[in-house]
Amino acid sequence: MADRLGATRESFKGKPCYTLFHGTQTPPAQSPHSLSLKDNQEHTLESYERQLNGFFIISTSPIFDPEGKMIGSVHVARDITKRKEAEDEKERLIRELQQALQNIKVLSGLLPICAECKKIRNDQGYWEQIENYIRDHSEATFSHGLCPDCLKSLYPEINKKLTEQRKSEAKTSGSEANRSEKRSE
Repeated sequence: MADRLGATRESFKGKPCYTLFHGTQTPPAQSPHSLSLKDNQEHTLESYERQLNGFFIISTSPIFDPEGKMIGSVHVARDITKRKEAEDEKERLIRELQQALQNIKVLSGLLPICAECKKIRNDQGYWEQIENYIRDHSEATFSHGLCPDCLKSLYPEINKKLTEQRKSEAKTSGSEANRSEKRSE
């Protein structure tokens, strides 16, 4: 503690903790030592100590003379700053997770969908495009394209040209690979 306060150990000798840590002539009313003086029992308190810039668990255990009179107490302070910081971080993460969970939209249950046009009947009973329904009920977004079957059925001329182009490219790649193999031999 002396090191942490920038003092020497010798300067601590004979001084009560309340003078060293709180700059007072008497202990704070709710300190473990004050409570022990009142009821002769052990007490523990978790406290932020400004002078030490940290959180501590402070406990006192009374010391008794042979007649049973309390003559002092053993005072122990454990630095729990790192634990408190970890607890605070844990609580912050829990709050963020709870907030994120509140924002998650999940599709579940029975979704009435048209067998022909694939529109979905929404909660108000109106039919809407599946993309709009999913967008409104989840975090999903859509991009659009055509699968090979639809390309063939809707745009046969473009499909034919693309197929021929792919075959031509495949032949060219195959020829180049063969030439490369012959050169390496």
